Amino acid sequence: MVKATYGRAVGNTCPLFPLADCLVGETTCDGRKKMYELLAREKPMHVMDLPQKPEEQAAEEHWTAEVRKLGSFLEEQLHTEITEENLRRAIKQLNAGRAILSEIHRCRRHHPVPIMGVDLVGLTTSFGYCVDRDDYHNKLRGLLAELQRRIKEKEWACSLDRPRILWTGLGNSLGCDKVLKLVEECGGVVVCQEGCGGITRIEDPVDEEIDPYQALAERYLRVTCSCMTPNTRRFEDIDRLITEYRIDGVIDLTWQFCHTFNIESYRVGELVKGKHGLPFLHVVTDYSKSDVGQLRVRIEGFLEQITLGRRRS
Repeated sequence: MVKATYGRAVGNTCPLFPLADCLVGETTCDGRKKMYELLAREKPMHVMDLPQKPEEQAAEEHWTAEVRKLGSFLEEQLHTEITEENLRRAIKQLNAGRAILSEIHRCRRHHPVPIMGVDLVGLTTSFGYCVDRDDYHNKLRGLLAELQRRIKEKEWACSLDRPRILWTGLGNSLGCDKVLKLVEECGGVVVCQEGCGGITRIEDPVDEEIDPYQALAERYLRVTCSCMTPNTRRFEDIDRLITEYRIDGVIDLTWQFCHTFNIESYRVGELVKGKHGLPFLHVVTDYSKSDVGQLRVRIEGFLEQITLGRRRS
């Protein structure tokens, strides 16, 4: 991911990079930190120092200070003033989008589902990129109404016997969804996505009552990135989602050289297989298409394992 991000930026293949006045990053992993040093040659760069022991009080205080530093950086670079009123308005607006997206995701608890995972990923990815929030929210409301109609009239997106898959880890956004596509091409259906860009990010709104900088700091320190230690909340989320979405199997995706997600996958597997007795597949890949054939074979075998388990029970 680090290589792809830097390559797209300096190779002029990213449509957003030339439009940016400045760049903001965070110290989630070593590869990113060193990449930001190189990107700083191209654009004004601000790196936020992310504390990685989120349960400690000092971490919250430090992160709140980092969020305030970011505000000052943006004011200087963009020649604007970030007022408390504008911050509160933005928080409220994005929370409204999260609320609608949460309702959309909850529609996928139905069995069968009213929408395939691959059809939803593009819309959820847009949450971080759209400029006209009102228009985006209207589109979300339209989709939610359509899904509610399908559920009422029992118009399902797939058959009842498709294995219901929980997707965890990375690769939950448009452009890095090749494994998600393979799962559904091979006969499964991704009914829930946990992790980067997944349901747990959407279900967690920013507090609208307290100081907005503190509220933003508290909310984003709760993100369950594998760089956090201990990353207890992630395992609690996976445990809960398996039950809520009636999951048949779990796929955990790790990008190559993402050592924290790679190691944490061992504990995810322990939870899935040990507590829930479900099939578990750990996939390590990258953005290229070179391993699609190999991945297809592994995913077909994983889904067959679920089907055989159903027959025996």
